[in-house]
Amino acid sequence: KADVIWEDFCAFLKEWGTSFFQSSEQISFRFSNSGNGNFIVKPKIKLNILRIFQEASTNILKYAEATEVNIDISTSNGIILLIVKDNGKGFEIGKKEEEKINHLGLKNMETRVEELGGRFSISTKPKAGTCIQVSIPIS
Repeated sequence: KADVIWEDFCAFLKEWGTSFFQSSEQISFRFSNSGNGNFIVKPKIKLNILRIFQEASTNILKYAEATEVNIDISTSNGIILLIVKDNGKGFEIGKKEEEKINHLGLKNMETRVEELGGRFSISTKPKAGTCIQVSIPIS
């Protein structure tokens, strides 16, 4: 619930991701971060980025059948950008209401981002992996 410095937050995310994906010997995990390390990440932003990161990671482990996961988090021009990319089996984003229910975690991620005034996008298709991009204003 406390403020945290950007560099410390990135170190925590890297440690969490490394530990999480260590449980799967088939997945190579790569984490990179860049940007100004001197600013404070507010608790609400910190919590929501963490939850999005955790949800995306859990989805990869449960569904993607990926062998590579790349996480990049950076800052530029007052924006935090999180990219979560895997080389897994991908999926078709459902158009029908009953198909959307299966993607509740994705909807929750999108809602978290929108509540922070950010943008959420996902690109995926069968046999082509998945890439989630989140951009959130720092302040």
